[in-house]
Amino acid sequence: MEEDGYQEDISIRETYLKSKARVRVRIFLREFIAFRIQQRSSEFGNIVNACQFFQQFLVDYYTMIEAQYLSFTRPNQKLIRYDILKRGETNPSSIGRRTVFPASFTSGTRYMFNNCQDVMAICKKFEYLDLVITITCNVNWSEIRDFVSPRSLSASDKPDIVCRVFKMKLDQMMTDFKK
Repeated sequence: MEEDGYQEDISIRETYLKSKARVRVRIFLREFIAFRIQQRSSEFGNIVNACQFFQQFLVDYYTMIEAQYLSFTRPNQKLIRYDILKRGETNPSSIGRRTVFPASFTSGTRYMFNNCQDVMAICKKFEYLDLVITITCNVNWSEIRDFVSPRSLSASDKPDIVCRVFKMKLDQMMTDFKK
């Protein structure tokens, strides 16, 4: 089976379009990659079983996704700056000709500032922390071993599985704390 890879004109299936009210008719690179890295029993995934090449694949596509996201930023500066003005930012030095990143850009100043503000608001509402809990991932967890062992892989070959299992354990721990 030959695959062409990602192209910017890949359409979203019509059945999906009818079930949800969508304006967008093309898929994003991120959606394409999320589809490609899924483990399927009907096909042998060359990408997902390629050990360290899989990690390189993920890194390469992550940089492509970030580049695609950032390529949206420069032509849409008026929209992003309007958002800043609408929120009441009046400092002209922050509205100059520099490129302003949206608050959703993970490495941006606005993202970090918003996270800091969120932490301060939590501390104000609930007082300061009495306890800090650190959870780490154990690659010998049965969920990880049960996935990688039959495929003759190691946990380092499947960082996506390790992250998913870690997220499941973290969510369960948070649920237990809330109860």
